[in-house]
Amino acid sequence: MPVTFRSTGLSLGQKLRALQTEGKLVARAAIASKVRDLIEEGFVLEREPRGRAWTERTRYYPWGILSRTGKMRSSFRIDAAGANLVVTNTATERGRNYPIFHQHGWSLPSGGRAPARQMMPVQAMTPRWKRELDVVVAAALRRLQ
Repeated sequence: MPVTFRSTGLSLGQKLRALQTEGKLVARAAIASKVRDLIEEGFVLEREPRGRAWTERTRYYPWGILSRTGKMRSSFRIDAAGANLVVTNTATERGRNYPIFHQHGWSLPSGGRAPARQMMPVQAMTPRWKRELDVVVAAALRRLQ
């Protein structure tokens, strides 16, 4: 099962729905590009969408957190349809979808818990992501006028 974030009712969604097909394509492309930028920024800064730093590792590795191969980082699929946004990551290793473990954390055999290192919002759009996407959609709408 892939790790997925769904957000309904993006701001300016009514205006997006009223646009002609070309306008919708432009706005959707702008939203997808911005979401991709926000996710990439999270990997670079090692921060979750709310701005908190990812939990440090207990051992040193010469690569950044969640960045050893880049497979998970490059496996995000973004679909901005109408007023909805769906972000999915289907990266697998040994037949298992591992981004879901990093997004939510998991139980360790020792009884402890591995930390969650969120790459996308969990349940609701974060205020910052919402603001950033509103700006992008507004700019796309202005270009179409």
